[in-house]
Amino acid sequence: MYGFSPPSVEHSHQTFMLYYANIPHIHFDPKTHVPLKSSWADVKEKLYYFVYELCVVGAVLSFLSPFDYVPWTVEEKGDGVLLLKEVGSLFRWNHILNNLMGAILFERFLNAMLCGLALISTLSGFLPQDTMKSAIFGSTSPSDFWGRKWNLVIHNVLKRGVFKPVRRYYPKHVASAAAFLASGIFHEWILSGIFTSYKGYNLDKCTPKSCHDPIYGNTLAFFLWNGTLIVLEHTCSHLFVFQWAKRTLPIPIISMMVVSCALPVAHWMTYNYIASDFFQNGEFAFPMILRQV
Repeated sequence: MYGFSPPSVEHSHQTFMLYYANIPHIHFDPKTHVPLKSSWADVKEKLYYFVYELCVVGAVLSFLSPFDYVPWTVEEKGDGVLLLKEVGSLFRWNHILNNLMGAILFERFLNAMLCGLALISTLSGFLPQDTMKSAIFGSTSPSDFWGRKWNLVIHNVLKRGVFKPVRRYYPKHVASAAAFLASGIFHEWILSGIFTSYKGYNLDKCTPKSCHDPIYGNTLAFFLWNGTLIVLEHTCSHLFVFQWAKRTLPIPIISMMVVSCALPVAHWMTYNYIASDFFQNGEFAFPMILRQV
């Protein structure tokens, strides 16, 4: 990433290490190359957003938890690449709605974690950069979703560690594809850190969720699909129909159209987390309304 980071970050070895050691990344004064200091107003703002996100995630968990995070029944389950028995099942309304709820849960869960890290950074005296910006309901294109809204921490790392170095020698669409390939491999690696393979273990005390064996390859396929969407956007965004929609339609409608391009295969990303007890184990951290049995 060295050579592709902001000038203040590369001003010295100390500023470079300080920038990339902080999650989220922090702001620097472009003139003095000194990290900007947070104020008590910044602390109160980050605390407010953190508490707000805790409540929002708690509300989403309260709705989805009684359904094991799959509120609408999908009968056509399979173990292949699609995780469904037939391609047509990708476009059924219950599958699409389940994927939408999974995406919303994933966004809010991740945003709450990033807000907590931003609060810690602010309490440490640094001014953190933005991390998430209403990606699902506020994006105007696939590149806007991934490049300016969703998990900006990982976006910046991939941009400076993969996209810009590749872009130096190859066209933009090749650099975009390389970044999404790297992202897919990275998220596959995350699965190996979160889940343990239980093959060969005594499963007497296991449930399907507590001893979930992760399925690999689908997360990589999900990011490759979204990389394909980015390449298509670079190729077709100048067409009249897309320019007209961007000028005319409300942003929430445009955003739903953007998200719908990936919703049929969103379970490739969320399946391992929903099929396991990942979210159940995280429920204790959020204020929830529980159903009495």
